[in-house]
Amino acid sequence: MAFLIGGANSAADTAFSVDNSCRFNDGDSASMLKAASTGDRRQFTLSAWVKRGVLGTEQQIWSFRETSSNVSGVFFDGSTDRLKYSDYHTGSTNASIVTNRVFRDCSAWYHIVCAVDTDQGTDTNRINIYVNGTQETSFAEGNLEVQQDISRGTLSTFAVAAGKWYAEAKFISTSGSDCVIGVIGFSNTANEDPGIPATGYVYNQDGTKKNSDTDASFGDSYTTGDIVGIALDLTNLKIYFAKNGTWQDSGDPTSGGTGTGAAYTITAPASTPSGFYFFTHADELSTNKVTWNFGNPPYANSSSVADGNGYGAFEYAPPSGYLALCTKNLGSDGG
Repeated sequence: MAFLIGGANSAADTAFSVDNSCRFNDGDSASMLKAASTGDRRQFTLSAWVKRGVLGTEQQIWSFRETSSNVSGVFFDGSTDRLKYSDYHTGSTNASIVTNRVFRDCSAWYHIVCAVDTDQGTDTNRINIYVNGTQETSFAEGNLEVQQDISRGTLSTFAVAAGKWYAEAKFISTSGSDCVIGVIGFSNTANEDPGIPATGYVYNQDGTKKNSDTDASFGDSYTTGDIVGIALDLTNLKIYFAKNGTWQDSGDPTSGGTGTGAAYTITAPASTPSGFYFFTHADELSTNKVTWNFGNPPYANSSSVADGNGYGAFEYAPPSGYLALCTKNLGSDGG
């Protein structure tokens, strides 16, 4: 049962009294319900003051439910006491973000704000959590695991305009066969596959490649557990893709201007809409989860291979001359 705390309730525990607030008894599975009409489900902000009364159990702060297969909300995770936002759509997790920080102070009030804007081109800008006026920036997946079911996809936080760069994308799960992984020359805010624009170059899950909305035969298909390697050569304007350490189409990222087995000769960064290239992945028709490794993997590798500067921990060796996309390398290779 929910009790109004304050002058309206003379039976209130004064140690927890706050005017115009509610106190929920966990043993009663208490909640406040409101039937609402459909509004803007892509952009919204939630704000509340909360105070925990018990630890080690899931505590919902907000929950939005259409059916058991379509529900989202913000809650304290029962097993970790971390703060979590989750969006569950048609039986699959559409978005999930979990703080590394735990919240175990039952004497403290927490002002929690969750701002969601799924129209943002950069995936890490789409869900923001603030506690007591400070933005949470450290998350359990290292900000690198992304679930995607919209065509425009996700973008790396860093974009590059020069140099040679290597990254790995581990394919975690999928509900279909429509994942694409690659690079794009602008912040893709349109709801379209990043392989459609002239400056988008992707490796499709079925083994084909795509640019300028044209699919072409290329290499092997990839599936759950596979790691896609990307070698982006902005010196010679080439891009190469690998599956589990094997460069597709007999590619040789060290072949320079010859571009042996390159998936594409790409547009110069200066001629792209943004002047840079972003790493990206998307899904045209289904839901997938991909974990990115730009040198600091959020998963356990069976090996740990650094780049030529000694940075990074990759499953497969970066080609000679290619670097991990990290701040320590950006200045050294002109990116």
